[in-house]
Amino acid sequence: MKKLFLLLVAMATFNANAALISVTTDKAVYNVGDSVTATVSISDLFDANSVQTLFSAYTTMFTFDASLLELITGSTMSLSPYGPDLGPFPAELIFAPNESGISVGVMSSSINFNPASQLGRNTIGLFTVNFIANAIGDSVLTLGVSTISDPLNPFAPPTMVSTQNASFSVAQVPAPSTGILAALALAGLALSRRRANV
Repeated sequence: MKKLFLLLVAMATFNANAALISVTTDKAVYNVGDSVTATVSISDLFDANSVQTLFSAYTTMFTFDASLLELITGSTMSLSPYGPDLGPFPAELIFAPNESGISVGVMSSSINFNPASQLGRNTIGLFTVNFIANAIGDSVLTLGVSTISDPLNPFAPPTMVSTQNASFSVAQVPAPSTGILAALALAGLALSRRRANV
């Protein structure tokens, strides 16, 4: 009963102004051939008065440069934004390259009728997706319009929330330095001379 009361108090004011949906990567610099993991999360769910924003659904879209990154098919994974009681991952990631090589991905969840699992959580992971870095260059995963829905009013239009992008670089696989190769060659010569003398 206490949990239900806390849920009703927290949901009394639907204030998504402070909420932030962001995309992050596991590293800032990758080598060609590395796997890039992008994670989309929602954070800043508490306002200045410590009132939590709860949501029953989210929609977000981000773009990536298909000339640098290749989507690993089937890599999209839910981070169970509504807690362990959420059923199978209902969202679908749709990628469609355009003329400039940029691809677009759209992610949305179905309505969840039990946002109580969000109580007390300031950051909630939404989903991850993996790419392979195929070319050298700087890249930005850019979030587009992102919204969340009010759990008390499922028929109200979704509320827009702020977004934060992720930037990273893809570099050439580093070649061994000349000094290291020369040292290995001298060590090999010394070892072969020593064996010849024995």
